[in-house]
Amino acid sequence: MKSLNLPSSYYFIWLFFKLPILIIFGLLIFPIIEKKILYNNLNKIFIYSLLITISTILILFIFFNVAVYDEIRHIMFLVPLLFLVSLHNLYLFNKTLFSYLGSLVIIFFIFENFKINPYQYTWMNSFSKFYNINKTFEVDYWGISNKNLYSSIDNHSIQNNLDNNICVFGDLYSSAFLENKNFNCFKSYSELDAANNRPFYVLKNVKNFKRSDPKNCEIISTENYYYSFSKQKINVGSAWYCD
Repeated sequence: MKSLNLPSSYYFIWLFFKLPILIIFGLLIFPIIEKKILYNNLNKIFIYSLLITISTILILFIFFNVAVYDEIRHIMFLVPLLFLVSLHNLYLFNKTLFSYLGSLVIIFFIFENFKINPYQYTWMNSFSKFYNINKTFEVDYWGISNKNLYSSIDNHSIQNNLDNNICVFGDLYSSAFLENKNFNCFKSYSELDAANNRPFYVLKNVKNFKRSDPKNCEIISTENYYYSFSKQKINVGSAWYCD
């Protein structure tokens, strides 16, 4: 999907999967607690000014067809505003429920972010677990997996006493990770089909992750993680040796 040809639903779909479920619930109960807001002028000014700000920004983004990518990166500044509105709604709805559920969500959120470390920036709520995450969502668009995968290539070459002059087919950061390890041949993954001289290494992640696996090669390392209470393995990258 091109960043300049996005449907207006793009923002709302991503917010649905990126916001904690409790926050979504708090936003949805707005019609129920709206009367309580109207009784207090300070609450009314606070909430309606936030709602107008959020709505205006989203409408302008949609109207001017603003180029966006990387999920909600370009509207991340709206997330704290949505939290404020939602938590305020929950507090007015039921103070006890607000305290108990809020505490549980915070504990769960901290636990899950430790569990998926260092891929916290890709975190999605439990609604995403009903989908095939690898096929539906970007799972490592910043390339955090590069560090471990390139390290596995270096370790494999040392353990097998290989010549570091062999090429590494990967991304723009190959040289940054491996140049100081005496590797000196770096090519992009798109050049792999034309590769004739074996052996070589292949790193498959980020934009290249969903491409076909390199032919007649052995996998030497994979990067993956699991969400809490889910058996679905989230694969973020792999390193290959082609002899």
